[in-house]
Amino acid sequence: MKQFSLLITFVICSFYSFSQTYGNEWIKDGQSYYKFKIGSDGLYRIDYNTLNNVGVPVASIDPRNIDIYLNGSEVKIFVSGELDGKFDASDFIEFVGKKNDGSLDRALYSNPSEHTNPYESLYADSSVYFLTWDATTSDNHIESYNDPNFVGKNKDDYFFHTVITSYKNDYFEGIPSNNNLEQQYSEYVLGEGFTGGRDNTFRAYDVNTPGVYLGGPNGALEVLAISRNNPAESHNGFNHSFGVAIKDPNDLLKASEHNGYAAIKFEFADITFATSKMSDVTRFFMGETDVTNRPLSYHTIPCGKVPCHDIPYRDMYPATICPAIIFPAVMFAAIMHPQVHQMETCGLILQN
Repeated sequence: MKQFSLLITFVICSFYSFSQTYGNEWIKDGQSYYKFKIGSDGLYRIDYNTLNNVGVPVASIDPRNIDIYLNGSEVKIFVSGELDGKFDASDFIEFVGKKNDGSLDRALYSNPSEHTNPYESLYADSSVYFLTWDATTSDNHIESYNDPNFVGKNKDDYFFHTVITSYKNDYFEGIPSNNNLEQQYSEYVLGEGFTGGRDNTFRAYDVNTPGVYLGGPNGALEVLAISRNNPAESHNGFNHSFGVAIKDPNDLLKASEHNGYAAIKFEFADITFATSKMSDVTRFFMGETDVTNRPLSYHTIPCGKVPCHDIPYRDMYPATICPAIIFPAVMFAAIMHPQVHQMETCGLILQN
């Protein structure tokens, strides 16, 4: 009976070991992969000369079989002129490229939900992409589409767009054990990551929000701040008072009082405001409304952009149509505002 049990255990364990995945299943033995890095969000084009100059045998490749991978997943690409099965000198590849963020760092934290900054990598700013091809037609190519006839079609007045800003001029080791800075955890914990440094003021943050759509719903703000202890000062029993205001420092939208090291997060539902308080550059005030030092981690703001539905699809493709929106603050920030629906092809984040 013991031998029978041992045999069953061995078979089950062996079967389980062979069914595991390791994240490298996308790599095929004997296939060529060309690595390149991207350090900022935008629309990217790879032309014939670029591929030829780095040794890609473009003359013998069927462009319909080309794939680009990021973190083991295929990226949607547009390949101009691919229908003839040849990569000609005027052909090119276009795709939305993204810089590295903190998504892969989530697994490093003892509690993944305590991952502090999903927008900023702890290790590298650049994402690593791989271009490859095989003998099969890719199912991740975008087909060209052009229909400038909008007769009888109804347009939406706006959509929500999110602008993210990340900060990394300081590094915080995380909220310590027992609120004691000398007792740091060996693993990654809440608060650990890049921040914008210490600041004990209630100061202005100017955010680029061009073309705010004033006829839409309210804007909203999401913000995360990590407070650092200052037991020498207190007010009404607290030694931190973090707040957010818009346009006027006295127009306080939300505030939180607490003690010691802590993470203070206001969700979109916590902070809303009329878009009439916004402009092409919207000013927010964030920080200590009363006392002490705290590094701001990130903030997110929705606003609106005037619709423009008469732009043909191909005219939307240049990278200048969807620039990365970056503005100074402390750790990272995201802004949402209504924009043209066709810009979804440019990789903007849409939220309804």
